[in-house]
Amino acid sequence: MAVLVLAGSSMGTVRAQEGKQAADAAYNELYCIENTPFYRQPNATAAGYAGIIPSGIIPYPVVQRQDNWIKVHYNNQDVWIKVPSPTAYVKPIAAKSGEDTVPEQSYMYLHYPAVVYQEADPTGKRLMDIDPQRIQVLKRNGEWYQIRTDYGPGWIYDGVGYITNTLGVRKITITKSVPLYRYATTLWPSAGNVLNVPYETTAYENFGNWYKVYINGDFYWFNAAPGEVETAPAVFTGKSTQENGFVGNTTFMTAPKTTRPGDLLHRMVISRDGKPEVLFQTFIVRPAGSEERGFLFESFPANTMDANQVLSKYVSDLFSAGDQMDQLERAALKVRALTGKDDYRTKVIIGMPNPTGIEPLQRVQLNLDYINEVIQKWKEVNPQALELVGFYWTNESVPEADREVVQSIADLIHSKGYKFYWAPYFQAANEVQWKTLGFDFAWLQPNYYFNRDKHPGEDMLGETYNLSRQTGAGTMLEWNWDFLTKPDEASALNAYLDRGLLIGANQTSVLVYDGEGAVDAFFSDYNKGLDPIRQKLFDYLLKPTDSGK
Repeated sequence: MAVLVLAGSSMGTVRAQEGKQAADAAYNELYCIENTPFYRQPNATAAGYAGIIPSGIIPYPVVQRQDNWIKVHYNNQDVWIKVPSPTAYVKPIAAKSGEDTVPEQSYMYLHYPAVVYQEADPTGKRLMDIDPQRIQVLKRNGEWYQIRTDYGPGWIYDGVGYITNTLGVRKITITKSVPLYRYATTLWPSAGNVLNVPYETTAYENFGNWYKVYINGDFYWFNAAPGEVETAPAVFTGKSTQENGFVGNTTFMTAPKTTRPGDLLHRMVISRDGKPEVLFQTFIVRPAGSEERGFLFESFPANTMDANQVLSKYVSDLFSAGDQMDQLERAALKVRALTGKDDYRTKVIIGMPNPTGIEPLQRVQLNLDYINEVIQKWKEVNPQALELVGFYWTNESVPEADREVVQSIADLIHSKGYKFYWAPYFQAANEVQWKTLGFDFAWLQPNYYFNRDKHPGEDMLGETYNLSRQTGAGTMLEWNWDFLTKPDEASALNAYLDRGLLIGANQTSVLVYDGEGAVDAFFSDYNKGLDPIRQKLFDYLLKPTDSGK
């Protein structure tokens, strides 16, 4: 495989974007692509020099223009910049005009940092600066977009095409050395080059000729001329591979009060053609609801409790007689007897808390203490028919603010020889970037069964399965007890199975969520009406496939 190297960076003279286009524009913004000198007055005498505006991606609105000088508001003062300049450029912004329109698609993607204004006017109040992210568009007026923010509706401007309907995630092969940039524009200094091509990778964003890739622990953009990049075939990964910990079909462990070893055994082994066959190889164990343990892991308020003591008790309870590890162990021992495989072990993934209300370093330390306690308890109990393969990040979204915390926890897990797993919800923050967060494997949730009415016009199953192929993720299959009594819910489950079989989404590891125990309905012999969909489910999970082809 090709090795990726970053060559030394260099930058030529960047000319300011001036002239008739800027003069005719209603507004202008200043970008400092390198440290740029500023003056108190519109002259370049030594007495007028006042300081430096550091380079940065966030623009400054131009509030006045005088000959070859522009005035901007910087650091609570009005300062002057001489243009054209080799260290800065001025971008024209078209005025808002006409009536606002409500876009047909509410959610879009911003690929470049932007300023959010209270009104569609860069000389007005700035609400906030935002990084590239998924945005909810409320209205549109030409190249102005009104979006939802924590501070209320605000407006951003996009005159270049940095806002798109899709992310454009795809597998690519870079066939020629290309310069890399921190942002999707050649106005900024090059950060090096891709060398030793051809190089196959995933473009996490793609619009026009721009591609966003993850290289040597960081994100970069490159612009590809025709012939410099080719589409690479994207395939589902194997159901049970070294990369995913050989997890195969996976499901969640239900609450200890409602689960018996006999139920677990039904889920582990079924009879097909008169022979026992393992249905689920792996179980994810985590608090299923606050009523089960008194807390949730998705958002664990560590500032309101003695978090270490609470987690320590949870780990102790988890391995106590009659609790989840004990139940899994007894069921797995019966799997050995039924299959005749004396060395068979059911794989276990332990859920992780997402501590809130404390500092990032404290969050990482709390998880480290928890990981150590789980490993120590596992060694003490020494299950004979279970294998601990890794840990599961329970929060189904990773905001950019949590990126470093999650990456640090991933490093800790890997240092102890275990794998890190995740199952983000449909269009969650950083969903497609799961590898860059340090996860070894992820199952992407379509959320179709529960949220299909909330995303009208979107192909939730198709989009998710495509992202799974492009990023090497597994897929998820969801339903709950409602499919037994509601025709629409049965149709939704059928849609999962039919579409998944058609596109091959069952070729990879499938994570099944059944609304806490609904899977048991499939094993009720008295309910003959379930026979067709029951057989379809078993075929979906167990049908032989040529993974990777």
